[in-house]
Amino acid sequence: MTAPLTLAGRETIVGSTAYIRPAIVSASTREMLLGHYPALRQDDRLRSLLGALISSTFVEDGTHRVILPYTTVAWAVGMRHNSSRFRMGQWLERLSSAGIDLDVQKGNYRTGRATTVHVVLPEEVQHSLDYDNQRLAMRDLQNMVLLATGEPFTEASRCKMLEAEQKVLAVSPDPGPPKHPAQPLLECLASQPTNAINKIIKRNMPDAIAAATQIPNDETRRCALKVLRELGLGYRMCYEPAELSPRVHSHGPSPDRLPKAIRRTLLKGCVEIDIVATGLTIVSHFWNLRTLKGMFGTGERIWDQILRRSHLTEADLPLLKKVVLATIYGLPKRHANAYLRDGVGSLTGLGPTGMRSIVRTKWMRELRYGVNCKLKGVRIKGYVKDVFGRVFDENLIRDVRPEKKRTDRVLMSLVIQALELRILLAVIPIIQSENKNSSRIRIASWLHDGLTLHFVDKKEAPRQIRRIEQAIRQAGKEIGIPVKAGHSFL
Repeated sequence: MTAPLTLAGRETIVGSTAYIRPAIVSASTREMLLGHYPALRQDDRLRSLLGALISSTFVEDGTHRVILPYTTVAWAVGMRHNSSRFRMGQWLERLSSAGIDLDVQKGNYRTGRATTVHVVLPEEVQHSLDYDNQRLAMRDLQNMVLLATGEPFTEASRCKMLEAEQKVLAVSPDPGPPKHPAQPLLECLASQPTNAINKIIKRNMPDAIAAATQIPNDETRRCALKVLRELGLGYRMCYEPAELSPRVHSHGPSPDRLPKAIRRTLLKGCVEIDIVATGLTIVSHFWNLRTLKGMFGTGERIWDQILRRSHLTEADLPLLKKVVLATIYGLPKRHANAYLRDGVGSLTGLGPTGMRSIVRTKWMRELRYGVNCKLKGVRIKGYVKDVFGRVFDENLIRDVRPEKKRTDRVLMSLVIQALELRILLAVIPIIQSENKNSSRIRIASWLHDGLTLHFVDKKEAPRQIRRIEQAIRQAGKEIGIPVKAGHSFL
């Protein structure tokens, strides 16, 4: 494995290769931390481990707890993760013994639960770290140091860090199996330069920071600032396919990991292209759900119709979208009802009356009936075949995802996700043809139901957008799903 850049920081996995970005703070913040926790002065490995925890952007959705792979701890303390002498729990106990307030939830391999940690720091230390993150996002490196060693972190240090990361990416294994359906996308992402995207990020960073500081939830705000810090120091676009799913996921800090409003602010000047109500469009036509198909055929925005039929307002839409998407992927009825009634994460529930107004509608009853029929069919057959011709059976799911008790939900999800990707992949040949002689279109962000593009020639952008949207519609038509593609200028 490649040696870590430093013993402090956040680990990023690229295939089987790991590298760690350093935890960077101001000299005054470092001295404040050591003043609160004198035991850290004598142990650089504990400082490294603390740095990995407080700078991590790898967090749980909703709770914002740091997801802590054992490899992260091993690299932070300078040990091999497969060494018989390494015990993650012992190192976390040592850090706790040094006075750090740690709330650790141990992982469980059988249930697929990773170890998560929440670090509680004194208020003055946390405020100082937040301010440091804002400065680092703006590349203000004056009096910045590495938390682990106290060594100054300068512009030369930043460039050296990015060069080391580039070497790690250059020697990484292939991004996926040759037959993985996302291979054209991964090759396109790997071949495009990132200079233009970094310039856009740098230009919009002040506005993004200002927007992030207005986020009312403390943990959400701090996570956003940490992602902005990493992007401000230098963005290296890196995506990797999931083990079973046809989807790809960003590795390390990426605009994808920011709240939507902050992401759109950071990528101002780009164009966001998405499929309208992707999951709902796919299942309503693929499963022949007549009520929903009729609603899509009216030409009116589908969510406006759903809100009206459910007697809800636009403020209820985020929760409704989340529950509808979860229902499509097999969320049990009792859980969906509880989310609608009581809320989920930071989203406020609708109460018993609001919940009933949704579950009694014809479109929701039809959607749940369609989900149950498909799940029953999957259980009877024991396997599925996706739009790319890949076959998955329940034995494979049990081998790869032993924590999953219901293989039918996983199998059905793979089919839906493959349809999403099949439609969106239509943009890749367009981008490649436009970039044949020079780089004219760059992918700034890739999500499961849309992407954000940077068009170099603004005069050519309208024509190029029309080509892309036409390709998306044609891809949907080829598989019997009349999708609608929309775009918005950020």
